[in-house]
Amino acid sequence: MPLHVTALFRTKTPFHLQPMRVCHLIATSLPELHHFAAQLHTPRIQLRWSRAGVPSYLIGPHSRDIALRYGATSLSSRDLASLVRFWRHKTCRTAEALRHPKPYPKTPF
Repeated sequence: MPLHVTALFRTKTPFHLQPMRVCHLIATSLPELHHFAAQLHTPRIQLRWSRAGVPSYLIGPHSRDIALRYGATSLSSRDLASLVRFWRHKTCRTAEALRHPKPYPKTPF
């Protein structure tokens, strides 16, 4: 169950409030990501899809610490780039399979 968290960064909030410190919770499959986020009591509304097509949850510093204790690994920017390439390759394969479906085998009847 490869789950990863990125480094904390500041993000803008609406209504000119104090910027929040958050990080991304990322996994190699979407069901694993949803399951782990549910264990952290993170609502599905916090699921984000990047422009590169990578799903992630935005979590705070406390949830990040809990995720690390539950077995998630901290990602460097180089590791994050390789994970983005993995998701792009995975989505391209899926899109290609949908564009060119395999023909059904002919029945002997």
